Amino acid sequence: MAGDKAQRRAAMALFASYHEARLADRIEHVRDGLARYDAGGSDAFELDAVMHRHQRAARELWKFCSA
Repeated sequence: MAGDKAQRRAAMALFASYHEARLADRIEHVRDGLARYDAGGSDAFELDAVMHRHQRAARELWKFCSA
């Protein structure tokens, strides 16, 4: 029984680590979008699209990691 708890804890830690790493990747995409916007390389609509894709991807990631 104690081994099962330890395995579950390790699996949860692995999922949390994966979730955080993938979320950090998504946040980098948003940062890149903000940098393009600030540099005049994109408009508000393009930045909004980047943020919308981030939100959808983050939601799917959350569903995957919490299932």
